[in-house]
Amino acid sequence: MPKVQAFCLAMIAGILAPATAQVISGVILGTVLDASGSVVTGAQVTLTNERTNSTFKTPTDSSGNYVVPNLPPGSYSVKVEANGFKALSPMRLGCGK
Repeated sequence: MPKVQAFCLAMIAGILAPATAQVISGVILGTVLDASGSVVTGAQVTLTNERTNSTFKTPTDSSGNYVVPNLPPGSYSVKVEANGFKALSPMRLGCGK
């Protein structure tokens, strides 16, 4: 079975709310491609916060893209799974560091 390749772009977004509250969060986004470079639709992307063990799951869209917004700062492991593909070994990404 071909191995799913995930090309992830971690983008850090600091958002300051007006008035008295300050909210800091980030987003991790990317595109899941197979070994031939074709997009993988419907793949399950799971992010796990390495400190709290909280998980965030999202599927890829018809273009193979995924977005996980409003993440607390921290280190995350990313796992990608899709039918007919070998699961991608977890990768480590940072958000807001």
